[in-house]
Amino acid sequence: MAQTNKVKTPDGAVRQRLLRAASELFAQKGYAATTVREIVAAAGVTKPVLYYYFGSKEGLYLELMGSVTKSFLGILKEPPPAGATARQRIVRLGEMAFQLFCEHLQVMKIMHAIYYGPPQGAPFVDFDALHEQFQDELVRLVQEGMANGEFRAGDAQVMAWALLGVEHLAMELELCMPGQRMGLEGLRQVTDLTLDGIAASKTIGG
Repeated sequence: MAQTNKVKTPDGAVRQRLLRAASELFAQKGYAATTVREIVAAAGVTKPVLYYYFGSKEGLYLELMGSVTKSFLGILKEPPPAGATARQRIVRLGEMAFQLFCEHLQVMKIMHAIYYGPPQGAPFVDFDALHEQFQDELVRLVQEGMANGEFRAGDAQVMAWALLGVEHLAMELELCMPGQRMGLEGLRQVTDLTLDGIAASKTIGG
């Protein structure tokens, strides 16, 4: 009787331990200063296990960045609820992006350190492209709101910058000054205030 070859199934728990260990060490020590030995020790595995799943420290880093990037792009592409106004879609997009940021705060710390500090020899990831796609979607939604009469006429790019400023402030406080964090409720309040400022029924100084 012929034997059936069994396909080895990747151990998801091991992968997650490696990803968690790497994200914590990269965030604490920096990418360059973190060694493979430290990662596998923290994950409770051996070097060959890391190489089997990710190929190298670089591969592990790219998996971390790629996973969050994929989730972020998924938010941009997710269909809105039926009948949602442009304002509701802007609020929803901002909240989803903020929640994703908070869920992956360790990875965001790594991105922040790589983007604003020395590259540390980390593989290139186009963080600017992610920002541009988010900004472009906000501009598109503002233009849609102006076209249907929700928002007053104006420069959609400038209005999108104001909304981006709110989003970035909420994220920066969460990342760098947790004692002064806005949280989701604070983000909602400041976003609503900003949207009131561009609403068609509002006037400057009114």
